[in-house]
Amino acid sequence: MLALQATAASAADEAGAGRFVHDAQAGLSLRGSYWTHSRLLDGDRDVGSASAWATARARVGDTGKLVFDGWARNDRSFDGRAGETDVREAYGAASFGNWDLSAGRQLIVWGKADAVNPTDVLSVRNFTLLTPTDEDQKTGVGTVRATYNREELRLSALWLPEFRANTLPFPTSPGVRFEERDPSRPHQQWALRAERSSERFDWSASYFDGYDKSPDLRADSAGASGVLVGLYHSRIRVIGADAATTVGRWGVRAEAAYTWTTDPAGTDPFTKNPFLYGVVGADRTFLDNLNVNVQALYRRIAHYEDPFAVSGPLQPLAVQQALISNQRDPEQLGATVRISKKWWNDTLEAEVSAIAWFVHGDSLVRPRLKYAWTDRLKTTLGADFYRGPADSFFGNLRDLSTAFAEVQYDL
Repeated sequence: MLALQATAASAADEAGAGRFVHDAQAGLSLRGSYWTHSRLLDGDRDVGSASAWATARARVGDTGKLVFDGWARNDRSFDGRAGETDVREAYGAASFGNWDLSAGRQLIVWGKADAVNPTDVLSVRNFTLLTPTDEDQKTGVGTVRATYNREELRLSALWLPEFRANTLPFPTSPGVRFEERDPSRPHQQWALRAERSSERFDWSASYFDGYDKSPDLRADSAGASGVLVGLYHSRIRVIGADAATTVGRWGVRAEAAYTWTTDPAGTDPFTKNPFLYGVVGADRTFLDNLNVNVQALYRRIAHYEDPFAVSGPLQPLAVQQALISNQRDPEQLGATVRISKKWWNDTLEAEVSAIAWFVHGDSLVRPRLKYAWTDRLKTTLGADFYRGPADSFFGNLRDLSTAFAEVQYDL
């Protein structure tokens, strides 16, 4: 995105003390797109989206900065429905000797694996947004972070007084309503992280104690008017680690996390069980700009109980709970592949990525083709193909399969 440069002078400049707020930058990106299907599991076809993405940042004094990132959009622009807005980031930061301090809504993404990051427990995602890139689906939460820097080592402590939930697509069923149930004490969340970066080897270890951003499904009431399903966010604790290095011309990465939930014995079919999630992979660039990335995935659910064994009318809800949390099976092996190639001075880029779980053979394949007509004007063509049995993680989302075209103009 091209930045619009602006500089403000103050009386302090004349006195030689330096400017207080300076080096301000702002950017605006206008985007329009067409999608064959929505990402809401509502059956909508031929959906249009229009959005404006704004960023701004400025230096404060010698070591401080202010950051803003937000968007306004309408993912139903063809039928005149109301739009929505989001502030992804709005925070201030400053450095004092070996210390870095920041406060406000911040988008903090953890993990070194490609796209699949078990340790990424702080950022929030809206899976229903009509945008080609996963990164644009992510948004921040209110955070106060203090980081101590000593040579190559960084030690961070974080307090997260704001809770924001992931936005997931749920099937529209007659007589079934879904309602969010936010935690009553969102300020009781915190995290710690240690990370080290060097020329040959990077690693980090983290711990999070807070609320699960993806919900557990529980039937709150049932009657003549239908069933009300509450989207509850249980307390979790997550310990994780990642590492990255190079072996010859290959980049090698590994990442894993273990999550404790409020159902340690696995007796409640409507609360996630504790689970282990790991990723290991490598990538290499061939012929200057042909990049190949492959990864192996592993998930293991502690004290697994088959959701299909739940008797009575609540069985469909128990199965849906297991599918959205990817706890349909006690153990899973999977893989990801991403191949990308650039041409014409990097103005044309093609990419195909895929992720699959081997137990049921379900998968997601995502081709993308991007072309930069100028530094400001870009177009993207792509599709998402969900495949697999209806009782599998990706197969349950087959109706989200879509093709799209997007035009982006950066002011």
